[in-house]
Amino acid sequence: MQRLALSVRETVKVVVVDGLDALTLAVADTGLEARVMSRVGTRVPLHIGVSQRLLLAHLPAAVLRQVLAGDLEKRTSRTLTDPAALRASLESLRRVESAQGQSEGIDGVGAAAAVIRGLNDTLLGALVAVYIHTGKSAAQLASLRQGVERAAQEISSWHVSREPGH
Repeated sequence: MQRLALSVRETVKVVVVDGLDALTLAVADTGLEARVMSRVGTRVPLHIGVSQRLLLAHLPAAVLRQVLAGDLEKRTSRTLTDPAALRASLESLRRVESAQGQSEGIDGVGAAAAVIRGLNDTLLGALVAVYIHTGKSAAQLASLRQGVERAAQEISSWHVSREPGH
């Protein structure tokens, strides 16, 4: 995580599913003055933001039913609160292992996320780089996402290699 944070010059975190929220378990920071801060212990509902929705897309349908049965909080104009739009987004995210979005939980903040998998392809969480979106070129955004994807694959491989029997 720290290597990725220093490489992309952005805050990197690991989030896991805890109930109907994504919980931040670990944060790696660059120490730069202008950056997005993340805190261990922060909770975000599973429908808010691309990293949370990526997790939700890979969870059992029963979890989505629980999310839809509750209030879909709106934090920005881009937060998905329409059940049909949320379902469509999740259908698309179900087919991928990474995603990128912006201004869904906090205006001006973007995120690139990739799933972390364990033994038997079990969903463990997501690796996420969060950044100030303004001023980022398409090439910078693509590079960020690629870096997150590579690091998530490395973490997944490391985790699987340490499972008993491997």
